[in-house]
Amino acid sequence: MKTIHQIVLTDDYIAQAQRLAIQHNKALRLMYGSWWIWWVPRIALALATLFLLMHRVTDIVWFPVGFIALSFAVEWSTRRSLTRSRKQARAKGSTATVIMDETGLYIAGVLGTSDVKWGALPAPVFLSDGVLINPPRTSSLWLPDKCLVEGSARDVRQILAAIGRDATAPAP
Repeated sequence: MKTIHQIVLTDDYIAQAQRLAIQHNKALRLMYGSWWIWWVPRIALALATLFLLMHRVTDIVWFPVGFIALSFAVEWSTRRSLTRSRKQARAKGSTATVIMDETGLYIAGVLGTSDVKWGALPAPVFLSDGVLINPPRTSSLWLPDKCLVEGSARDVRQILAAIGRDATAPAP
């Protein structure tokens, strides 16, 4: 059994793949999606500033205030880097072909080709409208069901279940 995805790397696809990768990666989810990661330290630094001011220690009060300002700059830069990475995607506008069978994945795109065996890949994430595969040391591979040109969503899930990645793969 074999499935073929033809993925056009548009802004919408890249943004959705980026959102899903962040959503399913704990470290990225903390950095990009959790408000408290940014605000708890800011509140602590603001309280430290108030403590220093109340005790008339004004010579080092700039230190927590500087870190508060720096935290806003870093948060803005982090959000901006996501947008910049989407705009500067080298393969944007091209089409990538992903062929999936029992032996692994074959990926062909404008930047090159790759043949990955299933043993080198962690378990995929099954979503209602596709599959997210997180190869080690590279960005995530989002395979939406709407990009299938050969095979069906059920075939994709059967291939992944057959190789033992997730026996409880939900059927579409």
